[in-house]
Amino acid sequence: MTIGIIGAGGIGQAFAAHVAKAGYEVIVSNRRGPESLAGLVNQLGPRARAGTRQEAAQADVVVVAVQWEQLRAALSDLPAWNGRILIDATNAVVQPGFDLANLNGSTSSEIVASLVPGARVV
Repeated sequence: MTIGIIGAGGIGQAFAAHVAKAGYEVIVSNRRGPESLAGLVNQLGPRARAGTRQEAAQADVVVVAVQWEQLRAALSDLPAWNGRILIDATNAVVQPGFDLANLNGSTSSEIVASLVPGARVV
């Protein structure tokens, strides 16, 4: 099983470390491109590699762990989800003050789900 991670901040790195240690293949991506992740991938070991958002999104299970302001861009122009699982590890807070985002009565996971039609969001 391959785990794709979109977002290589603290949450994404922690998730990647745990699943790589458990023996899963991990594709880590960020907005700066795969080459910027060489150090992290080296730390994670041979089960990990850097990839694009599109490559990470094609994994069997995908984790999205980006800042709330980057969510739409991170989930745009990705391959069809076709029932694959997307784990929502976002927090609906706005930087830099960590203010709660205005979700207009929706939950953050409802907003995530609206951006990834065909995914099973957990």
